[in-house]
Amino acid sequence: MRAPKKILLALVDPDAPATLPGETPWISGEVLPVQIGVYKRLSVGVMVMYSYWDGDHWLWNCHSAVQAVRESSNNPSLAQGLPWCGLLLPPGEGYGAMPYETAPLEGAPS
Repeated sequence: MRAPKKILLALVDPDAPATLPGETPWISGEVLPVQIGVYKRLSVGVMVMYSYWDGDHWLWNCHSAVQAVRESSNNPSLAQGLPWCGLLLPPGEGYGAMPYETAPLEGAPS
């Protein structure tokens, strides 16, 4: 019988912001998320950024969770090993729809 996998908590800079209630502690970038979605990542200079995990790669780092979804593409982030944190439990109301751009496109019929 295999031993349960241990999660590596990140050795985070002491100046890093604390995670919020309902979030995991900072987890080492050596450990990859199980769920596809947007996560907080601790970037250079202990700056909190948001990045979409597509199940294989971290995509571009962004300044907000909504921007991380909108900017998600097939372009992996250059920094794959940054510490990250996620939610301890799914939100009570569920994850809901991904927040895509809702403004009408220029030149699109109204």
